[in-house]
Amino acid sequence: MLFLKRMKISVSGVFGFSIVSIVLLLVIFGPHISPYGPDKQDLNRRMVPPSWYKDGSSEHWLGTDMLGRDVWSRLLWGARTSLVDALLSSLIALSIGVSLGLVSGYYGGLSETIIMRIVDIMLSIPTIMLAIVVVAIMGPNSISVILALGLTMWSEYASVIRSRILILKEEPFVLAARILGASNGESF
Repeated sequence: MLFLKRMKISVSGVFGFSIVSIVLLLVIFGPHISPYGPDKQDLNRRMVPPSWYKDGSSEHWLGTDMLGRDVWSRLLWGARTSLVDALLSSLIALSIGVSLGLVSGYYGGLSETIIMRIVDIMLSIPTIMLAIVVVAIMGPNSISVILALGLTMWSEYASVIRSRILILKEEPFVLAARILGASNGESF
C-alpha cells in the first residue's frame, strides 16, 4: 500500500512505472499481437519505410528489412529473448554479489580483504570488455552471454551490500542479540 501512495505522489514514478509496464506487456503478449512471424519473408516488400514516412505502409508500422521481414514483429519477438537474458544475468550477479557482500561485511578480517580486493579488480576492468572476453572463450550463444554478464557484474552488488552490512551490524538490535548470547548461525 505504501508503494501505491508513493507512486501517486511522484509524477515521474508513475510515468516510469507506466513505460515499464507497457514494455513488459508488449514482451509478454508480443507473439499474440505481432502481425507477422519474426522470420516471415516477403521479398516483394523489402525495405518498406515506416508508416510515418511519405511512402510508408500502414501494414508495417516500423517498416521492413532487406529480406522483407516486419521490423515491429521482430522487435516484439526479440525483446523476449533480451529480457530473459537480462533477468537471468541479473539474478546470477545478484546472488554472487549479495553472498560475497554479506560475508565480507559481516565477518570482516581476511575474508573482507580478499573479497574487496577482488571487487576492486573487477571494478577497474571495463565490464563489457570482460564480458566480451568470456563470450569469446565460451562461444557465442545465449548461455555464455548470460554467464558472462552475470559473472562480470556482481562486484557492484557486493560493494553496496557490504556497506549496508557494515552499518547494520552496529545497530542496537544486533548488539542486543549478541549480548543475549545469539551466535552467527542461530536462527530466530
